[in-house]
Amino acid sequence: MALAPDRIAIDSKEYLLRQEKGALGWEMVQTGQPVRWSRDNGFLGGINAAPDSRGDDYLLARNMDTLTYPYLALSASNLASVTITGALGDLPIYVMRMVSAGVTYHYIFVGDRVFKVQVSSGANQYTLRNNRQFTNGTAGRPVYFEGKLWSCWGDGASAPTIKSLDTITADTTNDTWTDVATITARHLSKLNALGTMKMARAGTSTSAINTVQLSPDGTTWTAASFEVGDSSLGINDLHESEKGLVCFKPDNVYEFDAQGNSRPLQTFINAHLDSGRIAANSWMLGTAALWVLRHGLFMVESGGGFDEIGPDAWYFEELPRD
Repeated sequence: MALAPDRIAIDSKEYLLRQEKGALGWEMVQTGQPVRWSRDNGFLGGINAAPDSRGDDYLLARNMDTLTYPYLALSASNLASVTITGALGDLPIYVMRMVSAGVTYHYIFVGDRVFKVQVSSGANQYTLRNNRQFTNGTAGRPVYFEGKLWSCWGDGASAPTIKSLDTITADTTNDTWTDVATITARHLSKLNALGTMKMARAGTSTSAINTVQLSPDGTTWTAASFEVGDSSLGINDLHESEKGLVCFKPDNVYEFDAQGNSRPLQTFINAHLDSGRIAANSWMLGTAALWVLRHGLFMVESGGGFDEIGPDAWYFEELPRD
């Protein structure tokens, strides 16, 4: 039976230790003692794993170690100090990279805030440059479209509208975010619709929470909306894929094509009826949808497999049988 994860502190730094299926992902040795062991198929976890128990840290990975092909080790470091407190710590986080005047910034969206962190070298490297609040907003997935970063701020009659980032300042003052009048969105993405790239938005309660609408420029939203699944469950994440759009909902994962047709990737007996934020922070891996649910992470493939692949999935494998 696999053991539950444990942790160890070395020089005041915390590391994740794990034993998986009877094979060690770590080993304790005395100073100077040589370590000779190998894992022919690689391993997940071990002393190099970044602890993922804290929701208020922003982790940036660097210093890629190239080991024996095809394995790589990538360590995460707390490089930028971003304080996310209170209810913000329970909300999905989205990060986008932007470059202005040769300087690279990471924009971190969470709740009603957008944090701007400079990551380029220089006097302000890895420092928080700006913390902007959009009252009554709950950040959804942003998108880079037609040379601009676009943000959306969620559901409700008082939610802020879609905004485009038009000017990036070089100091700590506010950037220029331009409102798209009257148009709100739960999430944004883009889709090649019959040869033309268009922005896609997941609808809100002021339109319909289960709809997708397309725009040619991000500001004109006069085209028809198309339903995706049951009208009582909203779209909690939205991604571009090689087959069109993928809409993540609490009850299923749906493919959405350029003609406005949608279909579920799988058939389930039971569905999550408490919408909330279930399926938020899902993403795509090639043609496979990685679906984040309350009880785990699942890989869903169109007409194919459905597998639990989350960090806790190994715990339930190969349990002793009577």
